[in-house]
Amino acid sequence: MRSRLTLLAALAFLISACGVQVEKPSFLLSDAERLSLASIYESKNEDDLAFREYRKVLKSDSKESRESAWFAIANLNLKLNNLKEAEEGYLKAIELAPSKGAYYNNLAWIYMERGEYGRAEETAMKGLELDPDTDYMYLDTIGVIQTREEEYEDAEESLLKAASRADAANAGGEPLKEIYTHLSELYELQGDAEKYASVKDRLKGLP
Repeated sequence: MRSRLTLLAALAFLISACGVQVEKPSFLLSDAERLSLASIYESKNEDDLAFREYRKVLKSDSKESRESAWFAIANLNLKLNNLKEAEEGYLKAIELAPSKGAYYNNLAWIYMERGEYGRAEETAMKGLELDPDTDYMYLDTIGVIQTREEEYEDAEESLLKAASRADAANAGGEPLKEIYTHLSELYELQGDAEKYASVKDRLKGLP
């Protein structure tokens, strides 16, 4: 009973065209509102409630909504290290939207975590082909895969190219933080103290 009351109290609010917030009962929530509510639960680490709301969207008539829900479910499972469930979610999202490069990128991380490096790199490359405008994201993933394969020269080339492309695309601080963090991990593995210190300084300067 208490969980039901908690859910009712946390229902999403919709801002109407006139700027008025209107409370809506759960069964009247749109797919977008339900996805937003699930995201709120997820941000509060209320994962069971998040999964419940995401799964409700899977019953939608909208293919786009179901695609978004599968991707969100997969991302949450990846965060929780539920690799089998995460893989299933990404594959379901790809089945609904096979041209979305980001889905392949995240799926590549599943294969990488399993040590399937060749499969991981091939999957990330597929995403890159589909989404060249954000190539830095895929180059970063490929660089991490190469690092784990101990292909350090190739990894450095991929990660430096990712950083350059993210700068050129004005991607912002978060993508660059990811890339430079992976570079610092690479240089630490190589025992290159000078490059490691340089990257750490670069990280401190990011917003």
